[in-house]
Amino acid sequence: MSWILLLVYCGLFLFLIHKLDFFRLEGIPKWMTQSFFMAKILAGIALWAVYTFYYPDRSTADIWKYFDDGKVMRDAARESPADFLKMLSGFGDGDPRIHASYYSVMQHWDLAFDQDLPNEAHTLIRWNSLLHFISMGNYHIHSVFMCFLSFIGLCALYRTFYSAFQHHNKIAAAIIFLFPSLLFWSSGVLKEGLVVFALGFLLYNAFLFLSGKRIIHFAIVVIMLLLLFLTRFYVLFALIPALAGALWVHHNEKRAWLKFSIVLFACLALGWAVKFIQPEYDLLRVIALKQNDFLRLARGGTVLFDDDTVAYVEPGFRDRVFERNGNWHIQENTPVTYYHIATDFKDTVRAYHKY
Repeated sequence: MSWILLLVYCGLFLFLIHKLDFFRLEGIPKWMTQSFFMAKILAGIALWAVYTFYYPDRSTADIWKYFDDGKVMRDAARESPADFLKMLSGFGDGDPRIHASYYSVMQHWDLAFDQDLPNEAHTLIRWNSLLHFISMGNYHIHSVFMCFLSFIGLCALYRTFYSAFQHHNKIAAAIIFLFPSLLFWSSGVLKEGLVVFALGFLLYNAFLFLSGKRIIHFAIVVIMLLLLFLTRFYVLFALIPALAGALWVHHNEKRAWLKFSIVLFACLALGWAVKFIQPEYDLLRVIALKQNDFLRLARGGTVLFDDDTVAYVEPGFRDRVFERNGNWHIQENTPVTYYHIATDFKDTVRAYHKY
């Protein structure tokens, strides 16, 4: 039954692409626009195949993280609709009972490395929890919905910049819709699909607002800014100087390069000065820690921690970490890196475990 439902959704999206004016792209025939969407569906299937046959470990496969955790949240609606609404809205995030009953069951709700920054996984888990109500647990339905969302963003990007490449529109369309990495990663149940949707719709409505001053476009810009903040906040930070510069240049195009330069340097200076106001939000340090977290996550290993100390055991020594009587232990002569949480990782010391 779920496969019939999948075909129904695909047909519905193709119908909308055929009928709605938004998808009528200048210089591009309808059949080509529909073909671009079908290419995204095929890319979504390819992404699923990679994480099903080449990386078969579901617990570490990116495409299943938010899908499986979203099911945990959706199932909560059957037991307690009030708890589900709290989790969906975020009002239950600080509730220990909800955390013990639901969040602790999820595999990817809590970050491996917490820096008091927005947890971008929460947005996609909530999105998938809603889709579970209409997907019958079929992953490919979630993928097709993400394909459609990201396709909207790509169409918005094409419409935004059409005037700049209208004499080479087919080449530009092929780059926007068929660029391999963009096509592949934005066609599955990953954050990239939401990022492409938010980015495309943000730029499209920002230019419409600057041109027509309609309040609806401004409202959409604000919503897309919020979605970007909750999905990929560093993409938003990178976008702010360009949006601010475009707003200034829109009123007077003289010396555009100078205005963009001033905005860029002002944003850099502001980012540097934040640490003097809120030291914990030193942007340069935040970027460095984020990069360090990605490196540690890619490297792997075992992390044990208590209230103020963390012990890191490299991946090759995983078999030397064991549980006994409810406590975790490390064998003697195991290389361990210790650091104190309270000192913000500044006193890292490498030692050999002797007890």
